[in-house]
Amino acid sequence: MTAVGQVDSVRNVFVKLRTRSGLTVERLAKTDVNVEPLTNLEVVSRAQGHDESHLAIVEVVTSLAGKLLPTDLLIVDAALALGIVKDRVGDSLELRSLYADDVGDRRAALVAGWGRLHAMLGITDVPLVPSITSLRTVRELESLERLAKICVEASSAEDSGRIAPGDEGAIGPEDTIGSVAIVGGAVMDLIFVVDDFPAPGTSTQGAFERHAGGKGLNLAVAARRMGMMANLITAIGDDADAATIHAYLEARGLSTEFVRKKRGAETPVTGVIVTKAGEASYLGWRNETQVALSNAEMDSLRFRHALDQADAVLVTFEPAIDIVRWALDTATTHAVRPLVILQPSPPLESPQQLYGQLRNVDYLVGREWELRRLLPDAGAGQDSDLVARRLLNLGVGAVCVVEQFGCKLWAKWLTASIVGQGAELEDSPGSREAFSAALVRRLLLNAGRTPSRNDLKWSVTAMSCNLELGRIASSMPSPEDVDRRFEPDESSE
Repeated sequence: MTAVGQVDSVRNVFVKLRTRSGLTVERLAKTDVNVEPLTNLEVVSRAQGHDESHLAIVEVVTSLAGKLLPTDLLIVDAALALGIVKDRVGDSLELRSLYADDVGDRRAALVAGWGRLHAMLGITDVPLVPSITSLRTVRELESLERLAKICVEASSAEDSGRIAPGDEGAIGPEDTIGSVAIVGGAVMDLIFVVDDFPAPGTSTQGAFERHAGGKGLNLAVAARRMGMMANLITAIGDDADAATIHAYLEARGLSTEFVRKKRGAETPVTGVIVTKAGEASYLGWRNETQVALSNAEMDSLRFRHALDQADAVLVTFEPAIDIVRWALDTATTHAVRPLVILQPSPPLESPQQLYGQLRNVDYLVGREWELRRLLPDAGAGQDSDLVARRLLNLGVGAVCVVEQFGCKLWAKWLTASIVGQGAELEDSPGSREAFSAALVRRLLLNAGRTPSRNDLKWSVTAMSCNLELGRIASSMPSPEDVDRRFEPDESSE
């Protein structure tokens, strides 16, 4: 069995055992759950005696769970009732409910004591408290996946106390194919749909909708819809809009652990004017003086861990340039390098400040005018081919001009032009986020960084699925949506 399949099997066992009393010797002796994936772990085999396999499983899993970061440790400890926190800080009435016989009671105790439990472990930078629903449907699955990776990695290491670099493409329940971290923006979109853009000095009437948005949020939703676990790393305010964004993410199975609320601040907004042909103009207010990730936050072990655990890192230009630089640098320091995609939008005034990081980027994805703005002269008087070649010379792995539901790609290993399938619109807000998420899915499934022509064509097809002018994030397609429209090019494979 591959490392990916082994992680999948181990995690599925953990998910099944979290019900009722959790992972105990008594439960293992009576359960109908097939625990062979745990018994077959090399690290368990080395620890067990002739008749002590159940005890060995509990002792090994508990020991390895102690290597998790504090928030993951707390979640796993409560889900499986391992008793790690109790062993570290001593027994107390408060902790006894964390190890109740029913997993529902354990979740309630974890949420109710979230801040105090983190403090017991010496954590002052406490992540946002999850809801019971998001804990059950998202956070536990993510934390149990990390535990499964550690168990498999420990089994492949020569010394069971050493954690070896593992396969970062683990598959979990709900058919997830990997994990992504998105460093970008989350805003409230104010969307006006009009017949045509009003000329200066004139006015027009149109439909109006208000939705959670931002390129970072759109990427996170698109990645989740594509079957990946997604961590959005962003900052929002502390107002009604922030509460709406927070609830929107949780309702779609997305973790909010790295969505930082800034006390007393107003959440950024973006005015989006969309014609009925799908062309859009944007007017943003970032409130960057109040709503921004700090260098201290990004440098914390918890935030670094989010990028370390990711199979792919997607970055936009919505955060401050220091944060963008940090994300592109940090993503490439892990032993197993993730796939890195950069959407250079909205354009920077001084993109030269990022030239040192562009060599860390596997794919640049954007409209042609956005990509041109990465060059000091915006490629004035030069055709798109020369502009792309100049960007490749800066160290980028591949350049993708994504417009009008099609893609032109330039890379050392491939030059391709994929015309979009017949869509009724000229463009659509969010189409580039749909393309990026679809491309990541195909690359993770193929375990490589080099796409085939059909990988690109499938990603292009994703842009024309579920077209929506108002509810941008909610219109992101699933793999099934894309498969229904996809027409593979048999001759290219």
